[in-house]
Amino acid sequence: MSNVESFIGVVAASMVRRLIDRGHPGIRLQNVTGFSPASLLEGLHDIKPVPRVAVAGENAAGLAKASKYPKGALTTDLAVATEWRNDPNVKESVIVVSFGEEERLGSFHRFTEVRDRDLYQEICNIALSTVCPNEVLKRWWQVLEQTDARRQISVFRLASYFLYVKGRPGQIPDASREGLFHLGLLPSKEFFENSTPAGLKRSFNANRLLINRIEILSNADRDRLNRSIEAVKPAQRQKCQEILGSIFKYNRSGTDHDRQVLLAEEVRSLFESKKPSRGTGKTPRMVPIERAGVDAILQGDDQELEELGRKLNETINAFEENETPVVTFDLTSRSEQASAKIPPPLVRLLNRCVTPDKFGGVFKFPNSANFDVALGDIDNAGYTPFGLYGDKSFHTLLTRVIDLGIVESEVMDRWNAFVDARKLLSEYAVAIAVSPMVALSSDKTLLKAGQAYINTYAELSAAIRDRYEAVASRSSTGARHLCAQLLVLDTIYFETPGTVHAILSPLHPLHLWKYVRLAEQLRDEKGTLNDEQKQVLAESTVKLPHFVTALFVPEGLVSNSQPLVLPESHQIVTLPCYQQENPHYAGTEGQERLIRILRKFLVLYPHAKRSFRLCLVDPPELPGFLEQLAAQIANESLPVDGMNLVVFRTLDRPISIGSDDQQLETIASVFAAEDSPRFVLNIRQSKTTYSDINTHLEQDPVHVLAIFDPSRSTVGRFTSRETGFVHPLVLPKEFQYDPIEDQLIITPAATGDLFDVYYSLQNRLNNALTGSHFGISSSLGPDFPKTGSLLTHCTWLVLGDKLVDALPNNGGQMISYEPGIRRDIIVLTENLTKFERAFDYYLRKANLDPTEESLRELIASSAELVGEGLLGLIRPDGDE
Repeated sequence: MSNVESFIGVVAASMVRRLIDRGHPGIRLQNVTGFSPASLLEGLHDIKPVPRVAVAGENAAGLAKASKYPKGALTTDLAVATEWRNDPNVKESVIVVSFGEEERLGSFHRFTEVRDRDLYQEICNIALSTVCPNEVLKRWWQVLEQTDARRQISVFRLASYFLYVKGRPGQIPDASREGLFHLGLLPSKEFFENSTPAGLKRSFNANRLLINRIEILSNADRDRLNRSIEAVKPAQRQKCQEILGSIFKYNRSGTDHDRQVLLAEEVRSLFESKKPSRGTGKTPRMVPIERAGVDAILQGDDQELEELGRKLNETINAFEENETPVVTFDLTSRSEQASAKIPPPLVRLLNRCVTPDKFGGVFKFPNSANFDVALGDIDNAGYTPFGLYGDKSFHTLLTRVIDLGIVESEVMDRWNAFVDARKLLSEYAVAIAVSPMVALSSDKTLLKAGQAYINTYAELSAAIRDRYEAVASRSSTGARHLCAQLLVLDTIYFETPGTVHAILSPLHPLHLWKYVRLAEQLRDEKGTLNDEQKQVLAESTVKLPHFVTALFVPEGLVSNSQPLVLPESHQIVTLPCYQQENPHYAGTEGQERLIRILRKFLVLYPHAKRSFRLCLVDPPELPGFLEQLAAQIANESLPVDGMNLVVFRTLDRPISIGSDDQQLETIASVFAAEDSPRFVLNIRQSKTTYSDINTHLEQDPVHVLAIFDPSRSTVGRFTSRETGFVHPLVLPKEFQYDPIEDQLIITPAATGDLFDVYYSLQNRLNNALTGSHFGISSSLGPDFPKTGSLLTHCTWLVLGDKLVDALPNNGGQMISYEPGIRRDIIVLTENLTKFERAFDYYLRKANLDPTEESLRELIASSAELVGEGLLGLIRPDGDE
C-alpha cells in the first residue's frame, strides 16, 4: 500500500472512531476511494470494546497480522458480518468495508455510511488545522472544500497533495504552489497572487482550463504553440522548445510526473503567443472587446478572433460574483489590451432565467426601490419563468390549437426548430450579453445557430400572425394568450412596488438580430472595404443602436392587468433596459464626450486654465465622470491649475460621488487634496429648478455649462406609411408633421425585416391599425429657459439629450453637433468673436493672413464640412 492509501485509512479510522463515540452501532464504508484496511484497523484496535470489522475481498489472517487486530473481531466474509448484526448478544459496533459491489451489501443499508465526500471533508479539516500557516492558505483549503472543487478533485488526489505539503513543514507556501500537480493542476508561481476566495477560485478554474487544453491539444493549438517558438527571441528559444517538448510529453502520457515539470505561466505564455513589447513601459492602451473583435473580423484575423472568444468564455466560466466587473485580455496580434465589463448581478440573472427551458420571466420584489437594487436582490424575489412547458406556455397553447385542427402541425415544426437553435445559444448567453460580436463571430457553429434562430423566429412569428384570426374565431382569449406568450419570450420583467422595469435577454430576437446580421455582413464584405471604410465601420459597430425603443407589456403579465409600454431607460453592457413612465434616458452615453469638449475649450481659451469654472446639471453618472476628470487632471491631460465645479439636479434621479473605493480615492486625490486647495467640488444634492440655477449663474458665471436630458420622452403610437429598410448600424427616424399644431414630430422607428411582423402581433393584441407601432418622441418642458438666457452666464453651453437636433434653440450659435445612439451632444456659444480670434491666431501661426470676411467664410464652411462641427477642427495635445 502507498503512503496515500495508508493516510486515507488513517482518515477513515478517525471518522469511524467519532461515529462509534456517538453511539452508532453499524458503520459502512462502501464504494469509497481505495485505502489501506490495515491502517484503518490500526486506528481502531485500542477502542474498548474492540469493534467488529468486516473487510470484503481481503485476507483476514494477513490483515490481523499486519495490524495486530484481534482475529475474533475481524472477518472478510459478509455472511459473518450479517450474523453479528443479527446477534443480540453482540454489543460492539459493526463496521463493514467494501471497495466494490458485493452480494450481501444491501442488507447493511441501515448502517451509517461514510462516503467519499466525508473523507474529502475530513482531509480538508485536517489540512486547515495543520498546513495553513497564513490566511491565504486557509482560504485556499476553504476553496478546496467547496462543492465545485470537490467535483473535480478526487479523495486520492487531495490526500496526495496534503501529504506533499505536510512533508515540507518549513516550506509550506512554496510546497502549496509546487505541489498543485497532485491535484491535477499545473504548478504555478502566481497561483496565490490574487488571494481572495474569488481570486483563488478563478486561479483554480483557469488552471483547470489550461490543463484541459493541454490534454486535448487541438490542431489549432499545436500550430499556435509552434508559431510561438518562432516568435520568441533566439536567446529564449531553447527554453521554450524544452517547455513545448514537456507539453507534448504530458499530452501523450498524462502522468503526474510529466505534469510536475510544467509551469502554468510558461505554458500560458506559449499558448498566448505574445508579441515582443515595443512600448516604452507604459500601460497598454485599452480597447473595448467589441472593437477588438470587429477589427479582427475586418482584418481577416480568425486566429485573433477565436483566441478572444476563447478567453471571453474561459473568463465567464471562471467568473465569481464578488470579482471586479472589468476584465482585460491580451491581444495576440496587437499591443493593446481588450477590456470587457461583466457585471456579477447580471451574470447571476442570466444564468438563472436564460436557459434552454427558460425564456426570461417575471420577478416580483416586495421592497426594492429601483432597478439596480432589484437586480442585486433577485434571490429574494418571487420568480415566474416563461418556461418551455407549463399550462400557459407558448408550447402548450400551440399544441392545443394544433390538436383542435385550427393550425397545421408544420407550425410546431418551426417552433421546435426555433427551440433547438436557441438551446445552443443559451449556453453562451452571458458571453453574448457581454460581447455579442466576439461571441458569435469567433464560433462558426454559434453564428450558424444564431442565423437559424433569427430565421425560424421570423417564420414562426409570420405563421402565428397569418393564423391569428383563425384561432381568434374559436377563442379570442386563447389567441391573445398565444400571441402574448410569443411576444414576451426572452424578456425579463422586474415588478417593484412603485413601477415596472424590464431588460431584454441577450437572446431576444429583436436584440440578437442586429449582431447576427452584422456579423454575416462583415464576414461577407470585408474584402470590398478600404482601410478608411473599415475604420469608420469598426467605430460604428461598437455603439449599435437599440431598435426596440419602447417595450410593449401584454395585459395581465404584471400586477397591473392593463397593457403597458415601457420606454428605454438605460442599458447594462449591451442589453437595453426599460422603465414604466420614465421620461429620461439614464444611461451614460454622451457623458464621456464632455471632457474632450473641455479640453478643446482650453485650447481656445488658455487663460481659463488658471481657474476653470464648470457647472453640471443632471449628469447621468457623476462618480464615473468625476473619476475620469480627476484622473485627467492628475496626469495633466486636462491642463488646469484650478477648478471650481458645481453640480445641480432638476430630475428625480439622485446625484452623489458614489461608494466605490477606487473611484473615491481618485476623486479625492484632486478635489480633497491638501496641496490642491484651488480644486473645489460643490454638489447640490437637493432637487432644484432651472430658474434657481439661472439665478445662481447670474452671481457666479462659468466657462462651460453642461445640461443633460432637459427634454421629456413621451411614449406614443405612430403609423408608418410604408415598410422601410433597416440596417444594424442605423436606427431610422420617422418625421411626421402635424399641420394643425404646426409641430414636427421626430421618432426613432425600426421597420422592415423582423420588426414588421413583431409590430403586427402587437397590433392584434391592441386592436390597432396595421403598420402602427409604439415609439418615443421628445420635447422640452415649459420651464426650460431659452438657450440665449443661459448663454449670458457661460461661454459655452453643452446640451446632451435625445433628438437634440429636433429641439428648439432660442439663442446662440451651434459650433458642434455629435449625434449619438441615445443621446446627442451639441455645443452652443453666444457669438463667434473669441472663436474667430482664436482661428485667426492659429491661421497666422501657420503663416496665413486671413481677412475678416474670409475668416467668417472659412468658419462657416468648416462647420458644414467637418462632422463634429467647428470643434472638429481643434485637436488638443495628446489626442490621437
